[in-house]
Amino acid sequence: MGKYDGSRTFTPGEGLEETVVILASDWDVEKPVSFWHPAITPSFSSPMCNAENLAIAGDSGWQRIASRVAAGLKPIGFVDSDDRAAVDQAARLVEKAGGTVRIKRCEGVYFGNLGQSGTIREAFDLDALLADYVGYLAAAPDLIPPIALELERLAPLAFTNLLDFGLVEVEWQNRRRLPETVVRCGLLLGYPPQTSAALILGDHGLPGGFTNY
Repeated sequence: MGKYDGSRTFTPGEGLEETVVILASDWDVEKPVSFWHPAITPSFSSPMCNAENLAIAGDSGWQRIASRVAAGLKPIGFVDSDDRAAVDQAARLVEKAGGTVRIKRCEGVYFGNLGQSGTIREAFDLDALLADYVGYLAAAPDLIPPIALELERLAPLAFTNLLDFGLVEVEWQNRRRLPETVVRCGLLLGYPPQTSAALILGDHGLPGGFTNY
């Protein structure tokens, strides 16, 4: 989600709050994007869920990604290179901090999958997170049950079970995403919940969403 293609929509409404995040455009120029969502008093907080993680794309460089995972500022990160030494350096940085690592090779490219240790339940207050989504998505309460089920499914899983890009990432094209996959991707990649909620609101034509730069 580090690159924003401007395809998503914004619907105006009362009581919306703006969260501005600096993302990279298709031309790798950093520009602001406004995420619009209901103004609530959040219950959930975690140093691993922050706006800077939104600006990190897969080509941001292994140092930036690995250092944030190692510092406990990002739950999971993915690096790839045809240089095994670079991926090994990323792995050592995360392992030294007590994190988990999986390295695989495919068609001459090395993939380093980096994550925290322990389980999702141990790392995050999922009850507080769900309560925030209930607030953000109050206009569509029917979207909450699948989100609750997804968080319940994730809770006992260890980060080592999730070190696969395909299990974490989600198709971001407008109206093709399920709310629960947006929530999963947002949590595991360390995005602020209000920005994931804005994605969901925009996808469903509800008040909120995005305004492009």
